[in-house]
Amino acid sequence: MEKRLRRMDKDCSRVPAVKRLKVRIRSAYGLYLMLILPLLWYAVFHYAPMYGIQIAFRDFMPSKGFTGSDWVGVKHFVRFFSSFYFGRILWNTISINLYSLLAAFPVPILFALMLNEIGHKGYRKLTQNVTYIPHFLSAVVVVSILQLMLNSNMGVINMARNVVGLEKKDFLTDASLFKHIYVWSGIWQNMGWDSIIYIASLSSVDPALYEAATIDGASRFQKICHISVPGILPTIVVLFIFDPDYSFGGALSSRLCGECFDKFSGRRSGRPCAVTAGGTVGRSLSVGL
Repeated sequence: MEKRLRRMDKDCSRVPAVKRLKVRIRSAYGLYLMLILPLLWYAVFHYAPMYGIQIAFRDFMPSKGFTGSDWVGVKHFVRFFSSFYFGRILWNTISINLYSLLAAFPVPILFALMLNEIGHKGYRKLTQNVTYIPHFLSAVVVVSILQLMLNSNMGVINMARNVVGLEKKDFLTDASLFKHIYVWSGIWQNMGWDSIIYIASLSSVDPALYEAATIDGASRFQKICHISVPGILPTIVVLFIFDPDYSFGGALSSRLCGECFDKFSGRRSGRPCAVTAGGTVGRSLSVGL
């Protein structure tokens, strides 16, 4: 295909650009047809929603719609940055994201390394499938699971505590537990899915290296440290830099909820804010919005 396109470029060097483009499209129309779906995906799900960005600069009223609402410029930004809660919101946002970065980034790597050491293929595939499933659960389902597990009255954990003679604890309204619930529920949900690329990277490591290490008397831990980890190190570095889920700037962009959102938009609903007060389950932020 490449040789054919080069030959056509030489033959069409004196032909106008538009005609050359038509010739190239006709010669490789199959490749251009394959671009239609990705372009539609980006147009519909990435570029079209950008139309709603203007809500930040309007006094939005659902009855008036985007274009009918009054334009207020940066009024909501000024109101938010001058809010009494801004310092607390900023600190909680930074601390939560640092916590997520330090806790969530290594877990998929460790999980991939452990899966790589499982010799039984059936058990390894079963483990992978079980850990992939939570990634496809919606935020509503994850919040419901947390409610069932951590509810102060009928939660599974509190029922177990009651059986062994411990007092019930209201995990969902304990401000000191908010960050831990938020971060580790996210790790549970995405650990398996995030490990896929590391598992694929480990499969490209030359098996002869492991065989040579075994002959030299290396232990399993030594093979992980000196073969597996160096083999996936480029992948780790690239994901750490470019993956928005782990980059600090990307993660810093989405921690407004409840009262914070109301203050930003100029409305008040009386809903508690998990970021400022630390009083509700972190995963319920998306439900509240």
